[in-house]
Amino acid sequence: MIAFDSYYRVQSHLSYEERCGLNFDAPEALDFDLLYDHVQSLLRAESISVPVYDFARHDRKGEFLDVRPSRLLIIEGILALHDPRLVELMDFKVFLDAAPEVRFARRLERDIRERGRTEDSVRSQWAVTVEPMYQTYCAPSASNADMIICDRADWESVAERIEQLITPP
Repeated sequence: MIAFDSYYRVQSHLSYEERCGLNFDAPEALDFDLLYDHVQSLLRAESISVPVYDFARHDRKGEFLDVRPSRLLIIEGILALHDPRLVELMDFKVFLDAAPEVRFARRLERDIRERGRTEDSVRSQWAVTVEPMYQTYCAPSASNADMIICDRADWESVAERIEQLITPP
């Protein structure tokens, strides 16, 4: 599995304060070219080195995780279905459709627990960039999905269906 969050662009040329003001929910924040190159490498059965991202510093750490090719590759991230080049490389695409209050609650909990943010900063970011970018870029990318799953879905049935699709005959 590759997390799209690993592909935020290098921002070390900016001060920490400048990095804090960036819109990390817009496509421009992500290095689609690098992810595309990495997926192509994996499809050629070549290993890749995925950058490690530091959410507290809003920049890459300069460290890498080695990822070997596998029969199954999952690309996880809210903009994973945004780039047509990546979509073209995917055999099966799933979009998880969650209600705004569910998305916010998940974001709030994750950003406080894992990323050291305050509730006020998460609420502010949600209103200014997260939800507007979701509506502008993420929600429309659902049209690229083969399957749209509602967050209130019967997860056992969904898992069985996906397993059927990815299991060779």
